[in-house]
Amino acid sequence: MVGNSVVEILSNNGKQVSNFTQDITSPQLVQFSLDLSLDNAVLSLTFDESVYAHSLAPSSLVLQSVLDSTGSVAYNSYALTGGSVSSTNGTIVNLQLTRFDLDRIKQLTLLATRTDNTYLSLNSTAIVDMNRNSVRSIAVSSAKLTSLYVADITRPRLDFFDLDMNAGVLTLHLSETVKAASVQPNQITLQNALCNTTSYTLRGGNVSTTNQAVITITLTLEDMNNIKRDVLLAVSNATTFIRVTQLTLTDMAEVPNNL
Repeated sequence: MVGNSVVEILSNNGKQVSNFTQDITSPQLVQFSLDLSLDNAVLSLTFDESVYAHSLAPSSLVLQSVLDSTGSVAYNSYALTGGSVSSTNGTIVNLQLTRFDLDRIKQLTLLATRTDNTYLSLNSTAIVDMNRNSVRSIAVSSAKLTSLYVADITRPRLDFFDLDMNAGVLTLHLSETVKAASVQPNQITLQNALCNTTSYTLRGGNVSTTNQAVITITLTLEDMNNIKRDVLLAVSNATTFIRVTQLTLTDMAEVPNNL
């Protein structure tokens, strides 16, 4: 059989469709991953069709520590409050978590510390496809387990500190939520300059008990008196510096990261 070529349809003479059926199928979440290895943690969502990336509503996403959070088993859950979408329209949408959300997730000791306690549920307002069809919801009673979990391997940092010599309180402002029970005041030294000429290492103190990114240490009377005895140390901003060892504290990771 000798085939005849199809009659060409040119771009200036296109043929209109005879019957068109609009896409009314809701997109579905196929899988998700959570990467906590960097300061900017990323939740990556994979759908079964292209979605409109910037329609993502983080507040419609809930991380939970068990498959079915409606039961009596102890669990933690957290609804995201925001985030930054760092991807274009397509089947994969990456959400960079806010510092606020990440700190609060890390405060929940049963949630997102390993693969088997990282589940996600979502409601239909979470995202739409390119034809504005809402995503199929995933109930809290049938949450989806993460396909990939990357643990936090970033060491916490001391960003800055405050010292109140009236109240006798040292406040540490850290880069992430840390475990309050891990704080060792005797690993903290106050010094009078960048390269000190005089210094004092704390011998104790009463540490705040809440796991968070701001830790307070109420100095002992002994430490307060010893610091005050040194007329070159902690008498002004210019004479108040700090140094800490890596044993000062740890973060909330399943395998804790030292300072």
